[in-house]
Amino acid sequence: MMRDAMLRWKALFRRKAAEQELDAELRFHLDQQVRKFVESGMPLAEAQRRARMTMGGEEQIKEECRDARGVRFVESLAQDVRYGLRSLGKSPGFTAVAIVTLMLGIGVNTALFTIVHGVLLNPLPFPRPERLVSLWEEKVIDDDGYYNVVSGGVFTDWQKDAKSFAQMALVGEDTANLSGDGVALPESIGIRQCSYNLFSLLGVQPAL
Repeated sequence: MMRDAMLRWKALFRRKAAEQELDAELRFHLDQQVRKFVESGMPLAEAQRRARMTMGGEEQIKEECRDARGVRFVESLAQDVRYGLRSLGKSPGFTAVAIVTLMLGIGVNTALFTIVHGVLLNPLPFPRPERLVSLWEEKVIDDDGYYNVVSGGVFTDWQKDAKSFAQMALVGEDTANLSGDGVALPESIGIRQCSYNLFSLLGVQPAL
């Protein structure tokens, strides 16, 4: 496979040398065929004519050799690329639209892959993540539902009555002001308020 690829690239970038090698190879086979006919008693002119008839047209043989080496595919690809670049150069407006479309397409695909990889393909950084579930309360008003904050009392009842869960922990979102040493202004950050057993449930230890 590697040798075939090298032959293709050699034929593409050293086309003149490759064509000379092909011509020499064809002449060798033609001379060999002529010699066989002459040795069988055939006149030289007739032997040359019969040899050409036996081998077929020279250009046809060359095309078959190029197909066998994959050279025509590479040449066609290079020609298509050159034609495409020339066409884009003649239509700058269309070229700009095509480039922007490609950029948007690549960007959207990259973003979707990042989301899919993070949510579906890349597992959560906890032991046995497939056993972790999240529960909410859902409040329905006029057929419109939204997640409701679970109160501490309701959570205590869930813990007491749970039959399908090994452990339950409470997690809530909030914000707080973070300040440090010096004259830096406090910074508002997102935090999580959780029950005492969250880390043991997740199977991890806090850094601090």
